Amino acid sequence: MNNKLFGIAAIIASVGFLISSIAESFAYPQGPNVSLGSNPIVTISCSGHSNFPNVYQVPSGMDFIITDFHIGEGSSSNGWIRVSSNSSMNNSDAVLRHYLQQATSTALSLRSGIKVTENLYLDCVGGSGGSFMSGYLAQM
Repeated sequence: MNNKLFGIAAIIASVGFLISSIAESFAYPQGPNVSLGSNPIVTISCSGHSNFPNVYQVPSGMDFIITDFHIGEGSSSNGWIRVSSNSSMNNSDAVLRHYLQQATSTALSLRSGIKVTENLYLDCVGGSGGSFMSGYLAQM
């Protein structure tokens, strides 16, 4: 009789513990997560490719964090990222220049990224063979 009571008490205690343990559980970490869409990823094509816009305006209330810069093979022997307060860009707007040896393709990945604030325009210039810059949008 004592064994049966002990077994029933153990089952009741297990069910009670199970119910109390699932009250506040989360499958994903709370806060901003790029993979969940709260910080969307943006890719900007360089050298005026027709498939993607080559001048991008950072949306209001957001910061754009540049994390990657890839320069493909082509006729250009250097590449740069330009930032300006208007959509017409010139070479004096360059904030990052990355020079290449004989136009070979290269990639630059940044651990902390380069922050570009809201409403600014940015573009990139590089070789014509698949050059792009990418990063993510973060709420201010």
